[in-house]
Amino acid sequence: MRYRARAVLGALLSIAVLAPSAGAAPAAPPLTRLLQTRPGLAALTGAAGSPAARKLIGQADLELARATVASLWLDPGHAVAPAYGASVFAHSRAALVDLEHVSASVAPAGPVAAAETSILAADRALAEGEIWQAAGGSGGLLARASGMILSGDRWALTTRLDLGAVQYEVAWEDAFGALTDLVVVRTTFVSGAALGRAAEAALRDPAIAPAGVRLLPHRRALTRGGKPELLFVGLESCRFCAIERWGLVVALSRFGTFSNLHLSQSATTSPPVVRSFTFAGSRYESPYVSFAPVELFSNVPRPGGSGYQPLGRLTPAQRPLLRTLDRNATSPFVDLANRFVDAGATVSPARLSGSPWGALASSLQRPRTLSGQAIAATAEVLTAEICAATGGAPAPVCGSSVVRDYADRLARFGGSGGGCPGLARSVKRSGAERPIGKPRASATSQPARHETIAPRSVVNGARAKG
Repeated sequence: MRYRARAVLGALLSIAVLAPSAGAAPAAPPLTRLLQTRPGLAALTGAAGSPAARKLIGQADLELARATVASLWLDPGHAVAPAYGASVFAHSRAALVDLEHVSASVAPAGPVAAAETSILAADRALAEGEIWQAAGGSGGLLARASGMILSGDRWALTTRLDLGAVQYEVAWEDAFGALTDLVVVRTTFVSGAALGRAAEAALRDPAIAPAGVRLLPHRRALTRGGKPELLFVGLESCRFCAIERWGLVVALSRFGTFSNLHLSQSATTSPPVVRSFTFAGSRYESPYVSFAPVELFSNVPRPGGSGYQPLGRLTPAQRPLLRTLDRNATSPFVDLANRFVDAGATVSPARLSGSPWGALASSLQRPRTLSGQAIAATAEVLTAEICAATGGAPAPVCGSSVVRDYADRLARFGGSGGGCPGLARSVKRSGAERPIGKPRASATSQPARHETIAPRSVVNGARAKG
């Protein structure tokens, strides 16, 4: 076993160090590598000399099948956001544990070591890819992520190869934490001038065409704590909700402060995929407006593949609002103080599909980018609505010429951003699903880690402006 571990480390380092060199063939992305490992395991099962070994190899193959399901992958090089994306590491680690128990006396050592190398290389590449995506983020988190890569390499020299996968998972999570901080800061601290220029450019682009806003005269005001309330109802799996969240985060950050925002994405099994945020577990504070987000369903498939796991729950007061104001049961649903209702996305998510989180956040400072213009248009529509509900406060935000221009156009916008069906059964649903304000548990049980890692504090938010 010690010989096999050294062979794995040697092959792993060859992949990591030599593959990027000039003239070397590019390494297969993580998903491709895991998929390519499975035929070798099938052949190894036939060559195993005992029923116990065949069972272990078969179990390893099953774990790789679970690690490579489409819902876990944004593309061949990147897993979905935590916590669901961590399932890739949990299942690959389980495969390594099974292979570690295959004795060299009953199965060829070379093919077993090759499979172990391939699995570890996939996990390592997945972590390194996230570190690269988070460039410019928290130096401390990225340094720790790089250190965990080296720790995983050290474990590859031992008989506990699976602990190498654990270290690579920690590296991936730390890198994702750095990416989250980076994206949230860039999204919540957007230059008003850049946002305005992008929003003005969006008005000149017929392909963006913000959707018309439904005005609600003579309805009792929707308030909380003496402030107008913005109610958002969405589905994590819905790409139309995904683009609306970008606009909501930008707009609301002009009036208050978010905390505990996390990255998410629409369902990868329903392309095009739009990377975004989730409001599950988030908090928002503002002296001007209250925010009540309800993410009804997650983007994690139900066992058996029928729909998605429930996440949030409508209150008895919210349920009749949707029945009355969103008769087509379309998400996203936005009700601002019972003065404005948006059922469906403000703009089409097509401009954001396939773009990484970092690129989308950076586009907000680049008014000529199509994704920046789409997000800015959504943000300015929502800002104009909030300003109408707050009586024009704060003045530095609501007095902007762009905000006033969008406010004049609210009822005249004629586009259609589109939406996702699926709210009807959510409105009728009763039961004790967990409220939206509580943090979501991980989708997978977390294995014990080799090294103690201090809890990560995700610091994100924006100061109230004005």
